[in-house]
Amino acid sequence: NLGHMRESFAWVQHTDEVLSQASEMDAGVVEAESAERGYLLTGDDDFRSAFIGLRDELPRQREKLLNLVSDNPQQQGILKRVQPLLDARLRQLDEAVQLGPAQLAAALLIVRQAKFHRLTAQIRENLAEFRETESHLLAQRQRQAQLAIVGSIAFAIATMVLALASAAFVVWLFQRSQAANRERELTIDLIHLSR
Repeated sequence: NLGHMRESFAWVQHTDEVLSQASEMDAGVVEAESAERGYLLTGDDDFRSAFIGLRDELPRQREKLLNLVSDNPQQQGILKRVQPLLDARLRQLDEAVQLGPAQLAAALLIVRQAKFHRLTAQIRENLAEFRETESHLLAQRQRQAQLAIVGSIAFAIATMVLALASAAFVVWLFQRSQAANRERELTIDLIHLSR
């Protein structure tokens, strides 16, 4: 029971990690877009650096998610749909950042064209589907963990009741043995008196 309970808790923890990673990836896509816009509008290298960090990190996050759901073909399928969308969106953002404020007209043309492709929206829709599926898994796994807890508690109570019943039986046997010994001694005494 304890092994089953530990396994159930491990799955709940795993699912929480998957959900957290998926949310982080979703936020990263939005942050990359914001960093690109910030750089184009201000020319501030902090925005450019933030974008480059996110551009490099987002594919790693997707790979980490793929590894985390290696046991779930449905979730892997969603992430495989995300890959070309994410790659294309990061290329668009990178092209605009490379052009930068110095070539703002060309960079803004890329930004306008990106609106028609709706890549960010498609990525986020897929990640929302991914999180919804994972949330259903989390609910199932939490129920299993609760059942494992109830099973462990029931087992512990049954074991305690059995231990108490065994102790009571031992006490009863001891008292019965003592009563039989007293009865035997009385019988012996009566035999000696009658002689």
